Amino acid sequence: MEPAGCAPEDTTIRWKSQEKYQEIGFCRKKIFNGISPQFHNRVDCNGETQVTIRNLSQTDSGLYILFYTLQCKVKKDVKYHELTVYEPVSAPHIEKNVVRNSACWCNFTLRCCVPGKASVERYLWQKGRNETGYQLYRHGPFIQVSLQSQSFGSLDEEYICTVYNPDDQKNTSINIKDICTLMADSSIHCNLKRPESAKLQGTICIIFSYVVLALTLILVLKCL
Repeated sequence: MEPAGCAPEDTTIRWKSQEKYQEIGFCRKKIFNGISPQFHNRVDCNGETQVTIRNLSQTDSGLYILFYTLQCKVKKDVKYHELTVYEPVSAPHIEKNVVRNSACWCNFTLRCCVPGKASVERYLWQKGRNETGYQLYRHGPFIQVSLQSQSFGSLDEEYICTVYNPDDQKNTSINIKDICTLMADSSIHCNLKRPESAKLQGTICIIFSYVVLALTLILVLKCL
């Protein structure tokens, strides 16, 4: 705290962004005298050392520098305030790309898309349904899924994508039955075990290996 006789005479406000460095204006006796058109009618002087900027947008992000002229000091005091403005996140939507859709298998990719230029810092996927709750599935803008009919669970389950930035969050969902349409046919029995033909082929290969080994041993013994 400064002594009572050392209150600021005025406060000069400067703003530095990636594109420019400019003086916004100054406060004197709680009255703001503006210079920059960008901040016209948006700055209020609160007391001797505080200012308020209203109706913020992303273009107002940057470094704000406040210079205080004090009666009892030759040099000005300086304070720095870094400001980042986030726009509300637009409502996301899910795009699906089904690679395989059958009664027994369903392979697909889901991508969570956010229109507009609002920055998104985090994507979160969850899987489940209202009756049983939702579990964390994965982070990131897209997921790749491979489902097997006898192990993937209920067709009533859904995938939920939630997008975040420090100011806002929104989500959207898609139901499994709207992706894996052929899995809904429960009349089809999926034989997910190894086919008999594959088993027979493996057995023949083993027998042939033993025959080759036996012939090799016979030839070696004749050479002795």
